[in-house]
Amino acid sequence: MDDFPKISVIMPIYNVADFLHKSLNSVRAQTFKDYEVIMVEGGSTDESHEIAAYYAERHSRFHLLVCDSPNVGIKRNMALKAAKGEYIAFVDSDDFIEPNYLEKLYNAAKENDSDVIVCNYSIYNPITEISKPISIRKPRAGEMKSSRAVSLTLRDFQMRSYLWNKFWKRDLFFDNNIIFPDIYFEDIATVSRLLYYANKVFVIDDCLYHYTKRTGSIIHSLSDRKIDGYIYALGILRCFFEMQGFEWRYKFPMLNLGVCIFFSNWYSVVSLHWKEKKFKGLFSNIHRSNKKVMHFIFGKMKKSEVPINTEKRIIIF
Repeated sequence: MDDFPKISVIMPIYNVADFLHKSLNSVRAQTFKDYEVIMVEGGSTDESHEIAAYYAERHSRFHLLVCDSPNVGIKRNMALKAAKGEYIAFVDSDDFIEPNYLEKLYNAAKENDSDVIVCNYSIYNPITEISKPISIRKPRAGEMKSSRAVSLTLRDFQMRSYLWNKFWKRDLFFDNNIIFPDIYFEDIATVSRLLYYANKVFVIDDCLYHYTKRTGSIIHSLSDRKIDGYIYALGILRCFFEMQGFEWRYKFPMLNLGVCIFFSNWYSVVSLHWKEKKFKGLFSNIHRSNKKVMHFIFGKMKKSEVPINTEKRIIIF
């Protein structure tokens, strides 16, 4: 294999032993062969590490890094530093991809001279083993200006803040000093910033990625830290776009995102209290967390303020 492959596939791993073989085998089956896989495992209490080590020992394209933290953002940052590819593809370790996933995305990037390629995806049910391609809230095929892609992503409409259905020029990260924050929902805080710097975004309608919907995933399990991460993601974006001049075309999408997080946060806090069967402090938690959301939507912020580093956790149970 070339020391500098065309594509680096980044896969953070944490407690996914039941899904990892399927995910790694789907990468091994790629029709495009000039790639490397950077697996980063850490904190797993199941057999995830052993499975990843097995692939790294037997397949030259697969490399395993060990991380002290289970945090996905930290693992992705570690993998990015080790990645040698011209392009970056992100595959979550409980998902799987079509055999032509890399080939289609790479060819589209070269043919259209685009920094970012977006593909369609499906929702996979591991119980029924059925994948259903999404038919709504997906972008139209064809070329898209980066400003349009940012606006749609912030509004969570058509473009979503997913890393894995997008193919990224590696330079977007390093030329613009983009790293993943150490929070839950780090993709929400990162994708729009990357799209902002893209020369062009191109969308293909091919369904190439299969997202596994499972109860143990970040989206489908709740905790106070996850709710905090959702709010901080909004704060990071607010600070970023203020530093860029906060152009008018991003103000409404940012407001839309803030309103969505406001109501989602309210629902999540109530759900978490219900899950724990502890209702003391429910209204104070809703008030404190949504006060921070409102600050990030309407508050006057200094450009030097970086909320993820300066603010304490919001919700304390």
